[in-house]
Amino acid sequence: MKPADREEGERLSAALRELRRALPMPGISHPKRLEVLVEQIIESLRRNEYIQRLRGRDLPSSSADPNSPTFDPLMAAIRHAKAGAVDDACWMVFLYVHFGKHRTGGWRYASNVFGKLGQGGAWDWAAISRDVPAFRNWLDRNQVELRRRDIPGGFGNHRKYESLAGWSPAGTGEVVASYVALILGRGGHAALLASLKSARTPEEAFEALYQELRRVHRFGRTAAFDYSMLISKLAIAEVRPGHSYLEGATGPLSGARALFGTDAHGHQRSAKELRPHVARLQEALGVSFDVVEDALCNWQKSPGSFKPFRG
Repeated sequence: MKPADREEGERLSAALRELRRALPMPGISHPKRLEVLVEQIIESLRRNEYIQRLRGRDLPSSSADPNSPTFDPLMAAIRHAKAGAVDDACWMVFLYVHFGKHRTGGWRYASNVFGKLGQGGAWDWAAISRDVPAFRNWLDRNQVELRRRDIPGGFGNHRKYESLAGWSPAGTGEVVASYVALILGRGGHAALLASLKSARTPEEAFEALYQELRRVHRFGRTAAFDYSMLISKLAIAEVRPGHSYLEGATGPLSGARALFGTDAHGHQRSAKELRPHVARLQEALGVSFDVVEDALCNWQKSPGSFKPFRG
C-alpha cells in the first residue's frame, strides 16, 4: 500500500473489523485477505478520483480526435459534456463501454471505428444515427484492417467476447443498431435523460436508466451498469445506484459469495440474499456501491495477494 493511502487503509480496515462483529465475513478471517480487500477498495476509489480530476482539468482537443494517438473516449466524453453536447458525450460513453480499453492496444478499436480508420469523416452520433446500415456495411468492408494482428488491439476485459462484425447477430453492428434504435425511440439522448427527472430520487433515476440500457443488444448487466455509472460520474444526469446490482453479475457476485460465505445450511447465497449484506458493507465503508462491486470483483480473483486489475 502506498504511504499516501495508509490513513484511508486504516479507516477501511477498522470499518471492516467492526462490521465483522455483527455480520460474519469468513472471506476476510485471515488478516492478509482483509488487507488485500482494503487495497482493492482503495484502487477502486482512486479510479473514481481519476475521473473527477479529469473533470477539473482543461483537456486537450486531441483527446477527442480519433486520429490522434492521445484519443481517449472518456476524456472526449468529458469535453463534450462540459460543452453541453449531450449526444456526443453519450456516444463517447457508449464507445468507452462497448469497446473498453485493451491492456496493450489501448483505445485502438474505439478510435479506429469512430475515426473510420482515417478514411475521412467520422462515425460520430450524427452520422451513425442517420445511417446505421452504412455503418454496418463499413464494418464488414474493413474487417481485415480493423482486426490486423501486427498492431496491438482488441476489446477490453469486460467485453472480450465481442465481435467487430457488421451484420452478424453477435457483432458490433448489431449492438450499435440496437443502441441507436433505443435512443432514437426515446427522442434522443437529451430526451431520455430529461425523462429521468420524473423519478423521485437519483437512485430511482439510475434504476430507470439501467433498465433502459438492459434493452441494448449484448449489453447485459455489466455494460448497462458501467454506462449508467459513467453518466453519473460525469454529471451528465443526476443518477446514482441505490443498491448493489449483483443479479446477472459474475465477478462481483463471486466476490460477495467469497466474502460472506454460505448460508446457515451451507448453501451458496443468491444475489437477492446477498444484496442486504452488500448494502451494510457499503454503508460501513462509506463508499459508493460501484466501488464495493469493483473491489469485490477484483479481490475474488486474487484474495490472498494484491494484484491491480484494469481494462
